[in-house]
Amino acid sequence: MNKVCFIIPFFGPSKWWHTYFFKSIATNNNYLWLIIADQINDKSIPANARLVSMSLQEFNQFVSSKIKISTNIIHPFKICDFKPAFGQIFSDYLKDYDYWAYCDMDIIMGDLDSFLANVLHSGYDVISPDNVFFPGHFLILKNCKKMNMLYTKAVNHIPVFTSEKCYFFDEFVYSQGLKLTNGSIKKFSSRKILLHKIRMRIADFFIIKWLSQHIKSRWIRKKYIKVKLYDYNALLRFFEERNEIRIYRKLIYDSDVTRIRKGQKKWKVRWQNGKLYNEDHEILYFHFQHSKFKDTLEIVESIEEYDYFELKNK
Repeated sequence: MNKVCFIIPFFGPSKWWHTYFFKSIATNNNYLWLIIADQINDKSIPANARLVSMSLQEFNQFVSSKIKISTNIIHPFKICDFKPAFGQIFSDYLKDYDYWAYCDMDIIMGDLDSFLANVLHSGYDVISPDNVFFPGHFLILKNCKKMNMLYTKAVNHIPVFTSEKCYFFDEFVYSQGLKLTNGSIKKFSSRKILLHKIRMRIADFFIIKWLSQHIKSRWIRKKYIKVKLYDYNALLRFFEERNEIRIYRKLIYDSDVTRIRKGQKKWKVRWQNGKLYNEDHEILYFHFQHSKFKDTLEIVESIEEYDYFELKNK
């Protein structure tokens, strides 16, 4: 039986890097990727991936029917707000799995079993590849009612889900919301590194002000604003501190954001026979979140050795 089902909604045409994402997941036979898409071809995905064809409008209707909230998903970027609810939304697809997960496709996967096999047998409720926070681009959660419905404990989840703006509920609440156009997303993405640096401090004043505007009950404001249950990261930390969920966290991935913070303009990772290496250090995956938009990103595939390629920033 597969250990984990990764859930990836992706709407729009395939990207050039998807070939390498699919190649990197194909060797992880103990894991399944459920891909909900409108323009990805069946022939392009590996055997351990399942394609569900659906338009964005149909996806919006599907989400609404599953969580019993009238959602307003008019841009694919909005879907990140719903990642913490995937356990409930896709429950019909998860019956045979102990864990469900979400991840992005701008990732090169290494050997997941090398890092996760023992962890998955330990019964954790949450498995995070970061030792500080819970990334929206990769997170594994136990397939149980407690974790599948945990998102409902956030007092602002209904206004977030019903708005057409993106609030980044899966990681931190961007209090005024991001109006979703291709231009606004590009502008926001250029600032996201700065926002990530101050993730734990960002706009406490604005969060409280925003909650106060949306939540009319004085009792709810008094009880919940103190513990800041306004995003999924906050929820996980809160229930971990109360010993109500068990969390495994360890830094086992790398990203171009990390390299940028370190001032490294040139970097290289190599994928070989299902394993991924950052220099000589094996890693779970590499996330090229920002580099995919730049002309400096290059993937070089060896002609002599098919099961080998390098991802590098020139």
